[in-house]
Amino acid sequence: RFEEYRKIVKVTDKEYNSEAELKSDIPKADIYMTGSDQVWNTVVCGEIDPVYFLSFLPKKVKKIAYAASFGGASVEEKNKTRIKSWLEEYDKVTIRENSGIKIASELGIHAEQVLDPTFLLDKNEWEKLIPNRKCDEKYVLVYQLHPNKQFDAYAKEFAKRKGLKLYRVSHCFHHIVRSGKFICCPPVGEFLWYIKNAEYFLTDSFHGTAFSIGLNTQFVDVLPKSYSERISSILELIGYENRILKSYDDFKIAEEKIDFNKVNEIISTERKKSFDILKDMIGD
Repeated sequence: RFEEYRKIVKVTDKEYNSEAELKSDIPKADIYMTGSDQVWNTVVCGEIDPVYFLSFLPKKVKKIAYAASFGGASVEEKNKTRIKSWLEEYDKVTIRENSGIKIASELGIHAEQVLDPTFLLDKNEWEKLIPNRKCDEKYVLVYQLHPNKQFDAYAKEFAKRKGLKLYRVSHCFHHIVRSGKFICCPPVGEFLWYIKNAEYFLTDSFHGTAFSIGLNTQFVDVLPKSYSERISSILELIGYENRILKSYDDFKIAEEKIDFNKVNEIISTERKKSFDILKDMIGD
């Protein structure tokens, strides 16, 4: 699925697999950008990756970051000095979450907050990828990334109380044992189709939340045990922190509909700000 999606993205023929490879043959560009998502997190290999701080580049080139994220609310003490020295080499730093702005400030780095790039395209743009097909039945959609049996049970009961079918979309085939009709690793357009056409969307994913906001689908967020700051941050921005599930006995959380007219106005304003910052960074 990643390969299918990459067909619409312009990438170089050459691939780099290490910092050493990059240093020995630096790709030629006018501007070097880090971004976005959890590029400054240790979640993948347990260590920060210098490459995502553009450590392989000489000091004279232009370095910027768009919507970068530390993932969590803090960075380990042992990494602070290195992170600070790398970020000091940037011409401009922008960060996705308010918690990340706080981390940067504590390191003595000036950063501005911008929207995740998924929000830089409006609803009409994303809908161009969505198949034009009829939705035959009403359903609740689950997109769950983290192991959580309570979430699974809650989704099943939520759909039952709403009198709706339960659908579950995942890239992990073993999720077939969980409740709901299982959709395994759909193409990007179909994934968005399922979100757009759901009556309700239950998720523990930041980008699941982002697309439900962008496609104006009623949603409920189940915060994961770690790295939940990014979800809280976007919900704080749109004024809907009350869509975070606090109790697995709460089946009334979605009774009050989200006012997407209000939400769309907020996102539209922030989108313009983010574009202006991005254009200024690039020098357009």
